[in-house]
Amino acid sequence: MEFNDGQLVEEALGGSVVAFERLVARYEKLVYKIAFGCSGERESTLDILQNVFLKVHRKLGNFRTEGDFKNWIARITVNESINWKRSQKRHASVELEEAMDIASPASQEDRIRDRETWELLCRSMQVLKPVYSTAVALRYFEGMSIREVAGALGCSDGNVKSIIFRSLKMMRLHMGVSKEVAL
Repeated sequence: MEFNDGQLVEEALGGSVVAFERLVARYEKLVYKIAFGCSGERESTLDILQNVFLKVHRKLGNFRTEGDFKNWIARITVNESINWKRSQKRHASVELEEAMDIASPASQEDRIRDRETWELLCRSMQVLKPVYSTAVALRYFEGMSIREVAGALGCSDGNVKSIIFRSLKMMRLHMGVSKEVAL
């Protein structure tokens, strides 16, 4: 039987380690993608991921079981990622193999082109403000709706649309890409 998030939270609050492990397993990829969108490097992302789940464990009692756990954990991840970004100097390194699953390109040339494109995209995200890069990561890497991103960031749908529009514009400028090309 598959438990919903609220049931798992209640079980975890009751002392069930298995229930908390299920929550971690369910949201580990989401947390990783959000954190990577902000940090741009694997090791820092893993540090953020660990901090997020420690914080979730400590603050699990604050979660309202009638609420949306996905948005709650995404919000914690956004805050942790922003705090990390503020405390770090900018790093240019990106571990591409961990960040992107390349689906066996037909040729070595395709693989190199995919890697260069991904590297350029990640570098352009690093020039964004933390909340901007997080919004882009949530929307395009995680596939969240505008409403879900708004819930995770704690702002309105219109504000998210504006943030994403500005983010893509800044990324295009950084990449030297014309307006007509979609990112």
